[in-house]
Amino acid sequence: MSYCVNCGVELSEGETVCPLCETPVVHPGRKEGPYKAPYPPYRSVVEQPVRKSGIAAIVGLVLLLPAVLTLISDLSINRRVSWSIYCLGACALLALFAIPPILSKKGRPLWFLFADSVGIAAYLWLIEFATGGDWFLTLGLPLTAGAFLPVWALSFARRRLGTSRLKILGGAILAIGLFLTLTEILVRITTHKPFDLVWSPYPAATMLLFGVIVFLIDANAPLKARLARKLFL
Repeated sequence: MSYCVNCGVELSEGETVCPLCETPVVHPGRKEGPYKAPYPPYRSVVEQPVRKSGIAAIVGLVLLLPAVLTLISDLSINRRVSWSIYCLGACALLALFAIPPILSKKGRPLWFLFADSVGIAAYLWLIEFATGGDWFLTLGLPLTAGAFLPVWALSFARRRLGTSRLKILGGAILAIGLFLTLTEILVRITTHKPFDLVWSPYPAATMLLFGVIVFLIDANAPLKARLARKLFL
């Protein structure tokens, strides 16, 4: 058993150069003959680029399978489209979430967010239409807008204005608190209950406190730098 005099790596029989540092190997008292490496020579492999259209087609087919199966089952049992409409709408919504970003040559998350919010609103309207309800305009649409607008605004601030991550985090925490309050208000309006906030003030106040703390940390540069070192951020 021999070792490289330069790096100390273990050498196999017949090695003429170190496989790690390429230092010549000298075997005293042994005649050097033809040598066959114990491993195949390295050959560089050029990876072929993956076509986005192929990935999008696979995703589309995967989503099409449950849609077709549920539609066939619904038609065979009920002789009409009834409950399968929910699965069809969900598969279409998932396709809207996944396929446009895959096919996009330029990342445009702000436009994707807008399209996704429109798709969610349309799916909620479909559920209301299928069930004969009366809650989309007072609950579904406002909640969709209330979730979309803060996410869009924070994404715009981060990508276009270069807002710091802590400010984005603080804004997201405050937005969650406001969204919870909006949810309870809209639920009470839709169900015709007295306008009396019962549960939302507690998480909203907590989110407000944490949001203010995050903004204060962001405003204190030495504290922010020390926390970044401590938390490996």
